[in-house]
Amino acid sequence: MGHEDLVRHLIRGAEVRKEEILGRARAEAARVRASALARAGELERESGEALLQDVEREHRLRWNRVRVAVRALRFRARAALAAEIVARLEERFSMLPGAPGYPRIAARLYGEIRPELPEGNVVLRGDETTLAVLRSLAPEPRFRFEALPAGELGGVEASSAGGGLRLRNTLRSRLAKAMPEILTEIGRSLGGRDE
Repeated sequence: MGHEDLVRHLIRGAEVRKEEILGRARAEAARVRASALARAGELERESGEALLQDVEREHRLRWNRVRVAVRALRFRARAALAAEIVARLEERFSMLPGAPGYPRIAARLYGEIRPELPEGNVVLRGDETTLAVLRSLAPEPRFRFEALPAGELGGVEASSAGGGLRLRNTLRSRLAKAMPEILTEIGRSLGGRDE
């Protein structure tokens, strides 16, 4: 084999090796490309699922905020209605002292606290109508009569001369005592539960 033959043989061998190397490189590139495409598909699917979860979570959060806002509005509306009802009830109570049957009510209010009155001098307080009734029911000199404090609706208040014992049977105190039941009934009437 001559020099030229050797060179041709070497060139052919190199070209065969080159084709083998290129074939392996192409196969490796195709494998890497396929793996990269598969991973890209997985990442795209995962990011799509994560985005969908984020959107759903944001949707739930917004609906929850809306529900809370609606409940707050309903609560404020019911509270405003309840306050209006209580105000009207108090207004009606304030008109009782001018009603024709009120002297009987005043006598009953006094009768309820009479057994608890202390011995000795007692100060009896009431509105004008009640004071007239009290003067007829408690004519003894140990009783002193005064007007009810400002802000009272009517009724009777008694205290020992020194102020140590105070009995209240006023319309406002009766209303305050009944208020939990009144508010419960108002809440029931206004539909006190939120959906």
